[in-house]
Amino acid sequence: MKRLIVTCTALLAIVSPTIAQEVLKKEPAAGVLRYGEKVLVESRKCSKGQVMEVTGGRMPSRGTRNTQAPSTPRERRCVPRA
Repeated sequence: MKRLIVTCTALLAIVSPTIAQEVLKKEPAAGVLRYGEKVLVESRKCSKGQVMEVTGGRMPSRGTRNTQAPSTPRERRCVPRA
């Protein structure tokens, strides 16, 4: 019985990362994605068989007087559909 539990746990550890990520119909609104978070989005900008991968950017802090606060725009690129 113990061997069965260990085998099932090992299989789950191997299979879990390969579960397909959900593809969104439209890009999330500004401020919804955390910095570095990635989502897949259906897009006509990508060729057939590809989806757009959107990576969340960093917005400048609110209420700061520093206009030079670092900000990073969202990154968008087409990747093969898994």
